[in-house]
Amino acid sequence: MKNSNFSVKVKNVLLSAFALSLITSFAAGQSSQSSLKGINNWESENPTIKSIQKYLESHNNDFNLKLSDIKQWEVTDDYFSLKGKVRHVYLRQTIDGLTVVNGIANITLNNRDSVLYFSSNFISNVEDRYTAISKKPIHPKKAIKYAAQHLQLKGKRGKKINTLELNQYRFKKGSLSREDVDVTYRLWSNGEELRAVWIVSIHVLSGDHWWQLFIDAQTGEELNRIDWVKSCSFSSDHKNHDHANTASPVLMPTPPPGTDQYNVFAFPVESPNHGSSSLQVGPFNPNASPFGWHDEDGITGAEFTITRGNNVFAYEDTNDDDLPGFSPDGGASLDFNFPINLNQNPSAYQASAITNLFYINNRIHDILYEYGFDEQSGNFQITNYTGGGLGQDHVLAEAQDGGGTNNANFSTPPDGSTPRMQMYLWTNSSGVSNLLTVNSPSGIAGSYSAAEATFGPGVSATPVTADLVLWIDGTAPTNDGCETAINGAAISGKIAVIYRGSCNFVTKVANAQAAGAVAAIIINNAAGAAFAMGGADPTITIPSIMISNIDGATLVNEIMNSTVNATIVNGSGNFQKDGDFDNGIISHEYGHGVSTRLTGGPSNSDCLYNSEQMGEGWSDFIGLMLTTDLSVANPVYRPIGTYATSESINGIGIRNAPYDTSFVVNNYTYADVSDVGNISEPHGIGFVWCTMLWDLNWAFIDQYGFDSNIETGNGGNNLVLQLVIEAMKLQPCSPGFVDGRDAILQADQILNGGANQCLIWKTFAKRGLGYSADQGSSSSRSDQTEAFDLPPICQLANNPPIADFAASTFITCSGEVQFEDLSTDTPQEWLWNFGDGNTSTQQDPFHTYTSSGIYSVTLEVTNTEGSDVLTMTNLIEVALLTSPSVTDGFGCPADSIQLSASGTNVMQWMDSTGNILSTGNIFYAPPSNSTTSYYVANTEGFSVSNVGPVNANIGAAAYHNSTFVGAINFTADTKLIIYSAWVDAESPGIRQITLSSGYNATGTFGSPIEVIDVDIPFSGPGRIDLGITVPGPGQYSLGLNNAGLTRNSAGANYPYTAPGLMTIESSSATTNALAYYYYFYDLEIGEPNCASDTIEVTAFVEQVNYSWIITNQDVAFTNISSFGTSWVWDFGDVSSSNLENPNHTYVQDGIYTVTLTVDGNCSISYNIVIGNVGNNELNPNNFQLSVFPNPAENETNLLFNTQINEDIAIKLFSLEGKLLREYSASKGSDEITLSLNGISPQMCYLNLNSIKGEQQMKLIIK
Repeated sequence: MKNSNFSVKVKNVLLSAFALSLITSFAAGQSSQSSLKGINNWESENPTIKSIQKYLESHNNDFNLKLSDIKQWEVTDDYFSLKGKVRHVYLRQTIDGLTVVNGIANITLNNRDSVLYFSSNFISNVEDRYTAISKKPIHPKKAIKYAAQHLQLKGKRGKKINTLELNQYRFKKGSLSREDVDVTYRLWSNGEELRAVWIVSIHVLSGDHWWQLFIDAQTGEELNRIDWVKSCSFSSDHKNHDHANTASPVLMPTPPPGTDQYNVFAFPVESPNHGSSSLQVGPFNPNASPFGWHDEDGITGAEFTITRGNNVFAYEDTNDDDLPGFSPDGGASLDFNFPINLNQNPSAYQASAITNLFYINNRIHDILYEYGFDEQSGNFQITNYTGGGLGQDHVLAEAQDGGGTNNANFSTPPDGSTPRMQMYLWTNSSGVSNLLTVNSPSGIAGSYSAAEATFGPGVSATPVTADLVLWIDGTAPTNDGCETAINGAAISGKIAVIYRGSCNFVTKVANAQAAGAVAAIIINNAAGAAFAMGGADPTITIPSIMISNIDGATLVNEIMNSTVNATIVNGSGNFQKDGDFDNGIISHEYGHGVSTRLTGGPSNSDCLYNSEQMGEGWSDFIGLMLTTDLSVANPVYRPIGTYATSESINGIGIRNAPYDTSFVVNNYTYADVSDVGNISEPHGIGFVWCTMLWDLNWAFIDQYGFDSNIETGNGGNNLVLQLVIEAMKLQPCSPGFVDGRDAILQADQILNGGANQCLIWKTFAKRGLGYSADQGSSSSRSDQTEAFDLPPICQLANNPPIADFAASTFITCSGEVQFEDLSTDTPQEWLWNFGDGNTSTQQDPFHTYTSSGIYSVTLEVTNTEGSDVLTMTNLIEVALLTSPSVTDGFGCPADSIQLSASGTNVMQWMDSTGNILSTGNIFYAPPSNSTTSYYVANTEGFSVSNVGPVNANIGAAAYHNSTFVGAINFTADTKLIIYSAWVDAESPGIRQITLSSGYNATGTFGSPIEVIDVDIPFSGPGRIDLGITVPGPGQYSLGLNNAGLTRNSAGANYPYTAPGLMTIESSSATTNALAYYYYFYDLEIGEPNCASDTIEVTAFVEQVNYSWIITNQDVAFTNISSFGTSWVWDFGDVSSSNLENPNHTYVQDGIYTVTLTVDGNCSISYNIVIGNVGNNELNPNNFQLSVFPNPAENETNLLFNTQINEDIAIKLFSLEGKLLREYSASKGSDEITLSLNGISPQMCYLNLNSIKGEQQMKLIIK
């Protein structure tokens, strides 16, 4: 069951009844603005951080990750799931302070901070990939320019506004974007290599796309793009649809009386075709919306009497300008009982349409709140009443949007930014089409397809018949209707024919009406079909329609030569459909916001853009669940989109098939995902996923019954919806089908103690997502393998089981052991006794011993035919180590600072990345310009064993220099370290040695696990240090090519064994593999050292610094050092002071070196300019600028917020006051590049001087 995303179930624990005291302990984790820091910003006393890092380090090999891949990360989201009573922590991989944008991991913890579930997209070998990146990025302004070019946008960005955070900048939107343009420097992996990128966020002016472009930070190449706007075109084509993608708690009041009322199509009614409207009184949920639907401030009483409130602001946007238009007003009593008459132009019933859109959005919010889509998990609210998550992000729901027809979309930025839902009108095959009939001349007579405007009275059943007159005005283009007609007399009483362009539709029709026209025909000036014209003007009383450019040319050619008479009439009475009444579509679009916020955490909106992602499936599923009605004839048969596409409710719908558990109706399985010709991406892929979820829903209904109370009921339908919502929180970023299935299984473990595991397995297996199914890479839709089998726990047994098991280690100093069931004959239940009073019913449990000792382990396995018990006596030896006691050190920047630690064994000192620096009770931190944290652990080593021939004197031997990869093949019994080996070198030099997984039988490299460069300083025989970690039990090879080392072509006597550690089995020779022996003799091996939890020890560098203000000859000095109880000032003129903040008057102009010494130990000096020699004023706010990059290596850039209006002298000083380099910025500049070549790594200060004053900024040189 391999897949590209790693997920593992860690414990099978019933979590249904945590005590209140345990729940309270999670309070700090309820905010998305978590206080947790990543391992690169270590809080040694934070138990959650320690628990997570300990787990990652213990299981990195399970995830195919090196320790270096997991040593740096940050927490993006951290919240407590009230339903699952678990804590969700989302991590993002970092390196050198740079975020790996798609390196996401999800951790689920219980109340003891133990890991229950882990899923990961962390990038492997991240350090090796990072070193290949050039460190000099293009300027963020250039990144925006490249992005605009790739999008073929002609607009221009505005000026830089500010720096949002490290490596993230915001520019004014200018004429380029609807929103301000954010530019963020990140790392991004395409699966093969790691690239430095600028992520440029541009919300195009049309509003159709909110692009996140990944621009190569060195070349400007576009590497990837994603779209926060998810757009669903529900056309008659069933296959091809495209998609792109804290506050303080408020005291909850007694819920207000439910007097607000809404005339709507309420759930479970899907649309006007599925049922009648009803008057809903006081429908808000007091848990989800405690102040009602028209509140925003958390104070009793509605702030709004229109369709606006904390969860949604619904309004019409017929102008397609994304600005709030008309919203119906319910008055002080919040009475939204507007009549619904759909047999008219949609503009006539806007009040009822917007009311329905407002009501359904609020109902979805309230219902899903009960299932865990709440404030802390990223739901949509202005004010988050509980204080969790980020607010200011209610849904902007735009009704009858003028941006097009037959469509709907939902844009979902990260938590705290406002999502937008756009609903459109629908003109489909059985809707309004032939609104225009040409009566004469006979050569062009007949019906013409047209689309009516969303403003004005619409086309009625009463015919409007008149001659057609082409509009002519005096300004080019002369037929656009934007200026007063010069043929107004001819237009009066006639139907005006006007071309699209130059001004908006409302202006054209209003001008035609003013000229006396009885109707207006607008000709599309672009290729393609006619569409519904948007806009709003209550004074327009004449109907207007649009026709295509081709039909328009036919009419105009005839108008120029003869009289054309026509009739405009809606003879069918079938008006445009309004998506605001299709609750299925509204729920589908809202579902995109739900899946986007829950997958990968609410701060990440970029997790559902891989090929096999199931976003469309979750959206369909949510719509189906909220509109399930058992009163209909066949509630299992559910086509999608029948109202908007004018089908009957029993039609086929817009998907490949209706949703149905019957294979006669819907026979799609997992293998169909790869059918590119028939299954579209992403809608078709989502359809296959929702088919499985719909089956699961009815399997649960068959087991537990149906509850019509979708909000708080207890039926099978409620249980499944809860599982799906919780699973989205568990699954990895960029999930595939296997990831989604496994997350649902784990959600059942968390919510129900695993009571429904076999029911879930059987349902998925029926559609090809069984136990052996393999999704391959979730970024590919063509490499999956379907399977219809079940896990052993769900199979039928024929014989009693035979118990057997293995342990990952027999000696542990961490207390952590992974047990593996090896029992045969279909065991179905497991009961483990770990010998320390703890048990487990998991098949392959992971257990942590908390006390030192020797433990016997028992496994009892059971199936329907019987049971068996196996006890392994004194199996596990646990030797736990306590963390050392430590003492921090203090010193000056030039000092080597002493740190100390004491404990029971050997103290091992490490840097922040885990590199071992030294051992012993005392460690001297090297001189540094800044305070540095180190880490120390109490360690104990196991004994070292030797394996392999002692030397090459076993048979024929010679130096080997071939490109052939010579290697020894071995089996490891446990995780171990190869410390050293005896070799015979032909000459000194560097050898690149590779540890690979699997045996090498071909003389070529396999899959590398670790590659090291070893500098051999000798010729002839000798021992070399290797320090290679073998990650765990398995088969491996160790070798290299062009070795220049001795190997035997005869005399080998395999196997060579170190009991319990390693057995060398053969060589990589393609012939006589058991005769040859390659390079590595007398290997020193052993299990890794035992180590306690690391403790942070700090070398505090006591920074000395001061500032000053010069007024004529007087100088006011201010000590800004980080420490100190005594101060000595040397003013450079033979005067001194012991005050902390002295004032000093200089007698003569000049340059004086002023030195401050703190506590008689650390000092700093600056040159002070008095009089005409230098500046007479310090103005620290004279310039607004930023430095990028910082830290920097070879160069950095000064970025000013505007063009400077004076020349500026720039000097770079060391902390000791030594002048390192001088630069200048000329008047009119807004940036300058500073070369740092030749300057050693250190912390420095930039001093900027102009005629108005000076400013200092810190710069770190790497």
